[in-house]
Formats: sequence, structure tokens, C-alpha cells
Amino acid sequence: MKSRRAHPTLLAALLSVPLSACTAPTVVEVERATPQHQAITDEFVVFENASNLAEAIVLLSINRNPEEVPPVVQFNIRNLSDEPYYFMYRCRWLDEYGIEIAASNDVWIRKTIDGGARMSLPCRAPNNAATDYRLVMKTWTR
Repeated sequence: MKSRRAHPTLLAALLSVPLSACTAPTVVEVERATPQHQAITDEFVVFENASNLAEAIVLLSINRNPEEVPPVVQFNIRNLSDEPYYFMYRCRWLDEYGIEIAASNDVWIRKTIDGGARMSLPCRAPNNAATDYRLVMKTWTR
């Protein structure tokens, strides 16, 4: 029986083919990560510091004019309680990846809402990168 030898040129060509050409390409899927910050949730209203506001304050609607740049939103709330509530609020603005945008004018605004009353809370985004928002509220003790 005769032994066959591989042709040296063919052998060199086969050895020069990278192994990656023989394997399937790696596919990496990236999803938008939710920031690991306790106060940011999937809800539009966030109550901080175990606030009792969550039992009395409800979000009626959110108004946003898509033509305004940077974005401006108005949260319309109502106090379901008969008692007035003293609270502070601010808006958290998020970019398209869910990362909070720091704002130089980010301050807590103090408000009082009477029992059964409705109130509008306006918020202006710090820049055009803001695409999502949260209304953050907490009890204000006088």
C-alpha cells in the first residue's frame, strides 16, 4: 500500500487559515441596564425615606410638550387625604440609557398641598439629552 503525502502548498494554505474562520462569530447583546439606585424605579413617582405621602398623594396625569427643548413636564397630583401634606419634590432626569443626568439647578422644592386639593408640579430638563424622568417626593417636616 502506497502512502500519500500532502502537497506542501496545500498544507501551508490550510495552516494559514485562522481558527476564527471555522467558528461561529460571537454575538453580544446589550440591554439597557437599570441603574442600581434605590430611589429610581419603573414608576413615574418615587417616594423617598419611607414617606407616608404614598398613601395620600396620587398622580393624575403628566403633561409634556414634545416640541419643547430641553423637555418640560408637568406632574398633576391630588391629595386624597383630608389633611394637608408638607412635602418636597424634585425631578430626576435620565438619558436614553437610563443614566441619571446631573443638573446644576437640582434642588428640592418645598410645597404644601391641602386636603383634597390638586396641584401641578413643573420640571424642566437640564439639557437635551434627557429622555425620561421621575418625580421624587418626600415628606417635609416644618
